Amino acid sequence: MLRYIQGGTRGQEEDADDEQPATSSSGTHQPQPACRSLDSTTVPSLDQPHSISSLGTEDACSINMVRTVAVIGAGPSGLTSIKSCLEEGLEPTCFESSEDIGGLWRFKEVSEPNRASIYRSLTINTSKELLSYSDFPIPADYPNYMHHSRVLQYFRLYAEHFKLLQHICFQTTVQSVRQRPDFSHSGQWEVVTENSEGEKETHIFDSVIICSGHYTYPHLPLKDFPGQQ
Repeated sequence: MLRYIQGGTRGQEEDADDEQPATSSSGTHQPQPACRSLDSTTVPSLDQPHSISSLGTEDACSINMVRTVAVIGAGPSGLTSIKSCLEEGLEPTCFESSEDIGGLWRFKEVSEPNRASIYRSLTINTSKELLSYSDFPIPADYPNYMHHSRVLQYFRLYAEHFKLLQHICFQTTVQSVRQRPDFSHSGQWEVVTENSEGEKETHIFDSVIICSGHYTYPHLPLKDFPGQQ
């Protein structure tokens, strides 16, 4: 699941969970980057979306553009979001609750709280040509229908090739995403995170992209089944 919250889009408070960090293709863990705490001096976004080309010169010069972006989750969607932000000249910071990238595709023998996972023998049911990112083909020597371990390895290759790992804060859980008090003017968001030491920190971003997936918490509509406990 990927949701984009631009600074100028009014909405309700978002409480978010996330996904996952990174090892190299050799299996060794990469050094974890330090999370940046952004202050209120970051450039705010538009209060409402506009096309600069459709505005006069004076209006266009007065527009504050989106610059800083929070990406929640370092799974498949989170990685592509980081890359897209960098391509647009933005400053992404990705928050990943676990110690590795991959999201759902990072299998562990022992299940973890608040984290969905695949099963040990899983093989994808779509060909690698359909699964592949358009700008980074899956290696030719990978089987057409890959075991999940190959899928995760592919994501590692992608993250390393495009130098995405340095923009990810691992073992950092997003506690809340709220509009700032001056949102109607600044369009900015307040993101509260908690690291593995239990330390909380507040960050300010112009936009937020939620890539935490939709498999973390089960949907059990027991209220629709009278008598079920």
